[in-house]
Amino acid sequence: MDLASKGHITIANIPPKRYTYYLTPKGFIEKSRLAFQHLHNFNNLYRIARQDFQMLFHGLNRYNVKKLVFCGADEVAEIAYITLQEFELELVSVVDTEKKSTMFFSHTIRPLEELKNIGFDRVLITSYSRGEELYNRLIEIGIPEEKILLRA
Repeated sequence: MDLASKGHITIANIPPKRYTYYLTPKGFIEKSRLAFQHLHNFNNLYRIARQDFQMLFHGLNRYNVKKLVFCGADEVAEIAYITLQEFELELVSVVDTEKKSTMFFSHTIRPLEELKNIGFDRVLITSYSRGEELYNRLIEIGIPEEKILLRA
């Protein structure tokens, strides 16, 4: 896509072999439209994820599940955590294979292998992008399949 030929940017030649790019009014409008579309898509994803987690947590309450572990500490886990506050379920731990951060809200992110020392009813995989990888790792370390929840 040639942004200059579409009128979205202008190009100024500063010193030799260096350029400065400026957004044109048309380019600014297009950038604004794309930003709005991105936010709209994210808002829809958030709303759908919240509804899915609400249905899941409501079902867990009916089956007397009380203690959850989140497996995967990314943006999906954040949506799950916010939704969890509406239910009488306890987040007892957060585990992950990657350490981007050491904390998830007030919980220390622990290695998956520590699940053997944690009392829980179910493990909820809270990563859409790494769900299959995390599921396989949970099975490898001996977590029973019936205790793993893949998706809301």
